[in-house]
Amino acid sequence: MYHNNKKFLKNYKFTKEEQDLIWRNSGGKATYLTAAIPAKINGENIGEFIKEKPKIRKSEIREELRYVKSFGDEIKISKKEYPVNHKNLMDAFCKFRNADNSGSGEIDGLSKRYRICKNVLFPDPVEDMVRPQSKADPVAIREVLKRWGNEK
Repeated sequence: MYHNNKKFLKNYKFTKEEQDLIWRNSGGKATYLTAAIPAKINGENIGEFIKEKPKIRKSEIREELRYVKSFGDEIKISKKEYPVNHKNLMDAFCKFRNADNSGSGEIDGLSKRYRICKNVLFPDPVEDMVRPQSKADPVAIREVLKRWGNEK
Protein backbone atom coordinates (compact mmCIF):
# COMPACT_ATOMS: atom_id res chain seq x y z
CA MET A 1 0.00 0.00 0.00
CA TYR A 2 2.90 2.38 0.81
CA HIS A 3 4.26 2.14 -2.73
CA ASN A 4 0.83 2.64 -4.31
CA ASN A 5 0.31 5.77 -2.25
CA LYS A 6 3.71 7.11 -3.19
CA LYS A 7 3.01 6.49 -6.89
CA PHE A 8 -0.34 8.23 -6.56
CA LEU A 9 1.22 11.27 -4.89
CA LYS A 10 4.10 11.34 -7.35
CA ASN A 11 1.56 11.80 -10.17
CA TYR A 12 0.64 15.09 -8.50
CA LYS A 13 4.27 16.25 -8.22
CA PHE A 14 4.70 15.69 -4.49
CA THR A 15 8.35 15.54 -3.49
CA LYS A 16 9.72 12.38 -1.87
CA GLU A 17 9.83 14.23 1.47
CA GLU A 18 6.19 15.30 1.10
CA GLN A 19 5.16 11.76 0.17
CA ASP A 20 6.89 10.37 3.26
CA LEU A 21 5.40 13.07 5.47
CA ILE A 22 1.89 12.36 4.21
CA TRP A 23 2.37 8.61 4.66
CA ARG A 24 3.73 8.94 8.21
CA ASN A 25 0.81 11.11 9.25
CA SER A 26 -2.06 9.55 7.34
CA GLY A 27 -1.12 5.90 7.00
CA GLY A 28 -2.50 6.07 3.48
CA LYS A 29 -6.05 7.06 4.41
CA ALA A 30 -7.62 8.03 1.09
CA THR A 31 -9.36 11.16 2.37
CA TYR A 32 -6.04 12.58 3.56
CA LEU A 33 -4.31 11.72 0.31
CA THR A 34 -6.97 13.35 -1.81
CA ALA A 35 -7.21 16.38 0.50
CA ALA A 36 -3.48 16.98 0.10
CA ILE A 37 -3.80 17.38 -3.68
CA PRO A 38 -5.62 20.75 -3.66
CA ALA A 39 -3.25 21.93 -0.94
CA LYS A 40 -0.30 21.07 -3.17
CA ILE A 41 -1.91 22.69 -6.22
CA ASN A 42 -2.63 25.85 -4.21
CA GLY A 43 0.98 26.04 -3.09
CA GLU A 44 0.31 25.36 0.58
CA ASN A 45 3.07 24.07 2.80
CA ILE A 46 2.34 20.34 2.98
CA GLY A 47 4.00 20.03 6.39
CA GLU A 48 1.67 22.66 7.84
CA PHE A 49 -1.31 21.12 6.04
CA ILE A 50 -0.58 17.69 7.53
CA LYS A 51 -0.15 19.13 11.04
CA GLU A 52 -3.72 20.40 10.89
CA LYS A 53 -5.24 16.98 10.21
CA PRO A 54 -5.18 15.70 13.83
CA LYS A 55 -6.74 18.98 14.99
CA ILE A 56 -9.51 18.66 12.44
CA ARG A 57 -10.03 15.00 13.28
CA LYS A 58 -10.19 15.80 17.00
CA SER A 59 -12.86 18.40 16.32
CA GLU A 60 -14.89 15.97 14.19
CA ILE A 61 -14.75 13.23 16.84
CA ARG A 62 -15.55 15.65 19.66
CA GLU A 63 -18.57 17.05 17.79
CA GLU A 64 -19.89 13.57 17.10
CA LEU A 65 -19.59 12.69 20.80
CA ARG A 66 -21.37 15.89 21.82
CA TYR A 67 -24.16 15.06 19.42
CA VAL A 68 -24.57 11.54 20.80
CA LYS A 69 -24.46 12.83 24.37
CA SER A 70 -27.06 15.55 23.69
CA PHE A 71 -29.42 13.85 21.28
CA GLY A 72 -28.48 10.19 21.15
CA ASP A 73 -27.99 8.20 18.00
CA GLU A 74 -28.84 4.80 16.64
CA ILE A 75 -27.17 2.20 14.51
CA LYS A 76 -29.05 -0.14 12.22
CA ILE A 77 -28.03 -3.79 12.27
CA SER A 78 -30.01 -6.32 10.27
CA LYS A 79 -32.93 -3.92 9.81
CA LYS A 80 -33.19 -3.25 13.55
CA GLU A 81 -32.26 0.07 15.23
CA TYR A 82 -30.12 0.00 18.38
CA PRO A 83 -29.41 3.02 20.61
CA VAL A 84 -25.81 4.18 20.86
CA ASN A 85 -24.61 4.95 24.38
CA HIS A 86 -22.22 7.90 24.92
CA LYS A 87 -20.51 6.31 27.93
CA ASN A 88 -19.89 3.10 26.00
CA LEU A 89 -18.39 5.10 23.12
CA MET A 90 -16.03 6.82 25.54
CA ASP A 91 -15.15 3.50 27.18
CA ALA A 92 -14.30 2.17 23.73
CA PHE A 93 -11.98 5.12 23.15
CA CYS A 94 -10.30 4.48 26.50
CA LYS A 95 -8.93 1.26 25.03
CA PHE A 96 -6.71 3.46 22.82
CA ARG A 97 -5.43 5.71 25.59
CA ASN A 98 -2.10 3.85 25.74
CA ALA A 99 -2.33 1.50 22.76
CA ASP A 100 -2.71 1.75 18.99
CA ASN A 101 -5.06 -1.22 18.77
CA SER A 102 -7.48 -3.21 20.86
CA GLY A 103 -8.67 -6.77 20.90
CA SER A 104 -11.93 -7.02 19.00
CA GLY A 105 -13.73 -8.46 22.03
CA GLU A 106 -12.57 -5.66 24.36
CA ILE A 107 -15.05 -3.15 22.92
CA ASP A 108 -18.79 -3.63 23.13
CA GLY A 109 -20.28 -4.65 19.80
CA LEU A 110 -22.54 -1.65 19.23
CA SER A 111 -19.83 0.91 19.98
CA LYS A 112 -17.35 -0.95 17.82
CA ARG A 113 -19.74 -1.15 14.90
CA TYR A 114 -20.80 2.49 15.30
CA ARG A 115 -17.17 3.64 15.29
CA ILE A 116 -16.40 1.51 12.25
CA CYS A 117 -19.40 2.97 10.39
CA LYS A 118 -18.23 6.49 11.31
CA ASN A 119 -14.76 5.69 9.88
CA VAL A 120 -13.01 6.15 13.19
CA LEU A 121 -12.08 2.51 13.79
CA PHE A 122 -10.99 -0.19 11.40
CA PRO A 123 -11.56 -3.92 12.01
CA ASP A 124 -8.65 -6.27 11.39
CA PRO A 125 -10.31 -9.71 11.22
CA VAL A 126 -7.02 -11.53 10.59
CA GLU A 127 -5.54 -10.32 13.90
CA ASP A 128 -8.96 -10.07 15.62
CA MET A 129 -8.11 -6.47 16.47
CA VAL A 130 -9.63 -3.03 16.07
CA ARG A 131 -7.48 0.01 15.40
CA PRO A 132 -8.00 3.66 14.51
CA GLN A 133 -8.58 4.36 10.81
CA SER A 134 -5.62 6.66 10.27
CA LYS A 135 -2.45 7.69 12.03
CA ALA A 136 -4.10 10.98 12.97
CA ASP A 137 -6.97 9.22 14.75
CA PRO A 138 -5.05 7.90 17.80
CA VAL A 139 -3.70 11.40 18.42
CA ALA A 140 -7.21 12.85 18.10
CA ILE A 141 -8.73 10.14 20.32
CA ARG A 142 -6.15 10.76 23.05
CA GLU A 143 -6.77 14.50 22.93
CA VAL A 144 -10.53 13.96 23.18
CA LEU A 145 -9.97 11.63 26.15
CA LYS A 146 -7.86 14.26 27.94
CA ARG A 147 -10.62 16.82 27.57
CA TRP A 148 -13.36 14.33 28.44
CA GLY A 149 -11.50 13.44 31.65
CA ASN A 150 -11.60 17.11 32.62
CA GLU A 151 -15.34 17.40 31.86
CA LYS A 152 -16.45 14.45 34.00
